[in-house]
Amino acid sequence: SSMDIPPELVINSDHTGIMYVQLKGGTWNPLGCAPSVQGKDLKNQFTLLVTTNAKGETLPCQVVFKGTTHQSLPKIEGLIFSRETLPSEKKSRSFITDAARSAESVKSIFANIGSWSVTENHWSDAYTSKTYIQDIVDPYYRATCEKLGKSVGKQKLVLLVDCWWGWRDEGFRQFIRLRFPYIQLLFVPARCTPVAQPNDCGVIAILKGNFFKIQDIR
Repeated sequence: SSMDIPPELVINSDHTGIMYVQLKGGTWNPLGCAPSVQGKDLKNQFTLLVTTNAKGETLPCQVVFKGTTHQSLPKIEGLIFSRETLPSEKKSRSFITDAARSAESVKSIFANIGSWSVTENHWSDAYTSKTYIQDIVDPYYRATCEKLGKSVGKQKLVLLVDCWWGWRDEGFRQFIRLRFPYIQLLFVPARCTPVAQPNDCGVIAILKGNFFKIQDIR
């Protein structure tokens, strides 16, 4: 390309909701009763932000839970969280794993989670988007530039995203312009994500299928 961007530095990010209890969406009803959908109104879930690059490799994920402090994060023995990685905004906060104090066996299991966040409703927002850039994209970018022999800061990275409001938020875009100017935001046009956003074209479906297998849902 004209900007000479290697496929490792073309990445796509997409959010999806993960139910704590996986449900297939159907159930049995007595003959003659109206059809019903199992778990239709259940909202017990967390948000997962998935990222892949153009070579088909995955980056660490961001998870977002409902809450206002680190006490709302999963209680995992041996896993210790650091302080907030950016000053909180409203009641949203993000943390990373404290590598020095966490148990090695636990760190390896959760190594694919690069950002642990809480918001009032478990939905991502402009703040969690900023911490995603700082705690996941920037470390990946620097490590990849070193691996490929590219110049940090001069080498561009393309971040392909949908038109969700948090990506379009002016505060978020200003944050990138000032602190991470090497990032080129590229938006998938509205209603085109099923064909133009890689993670919407099968990656997330495979991920959710694995959750069903883990919980043995048939």
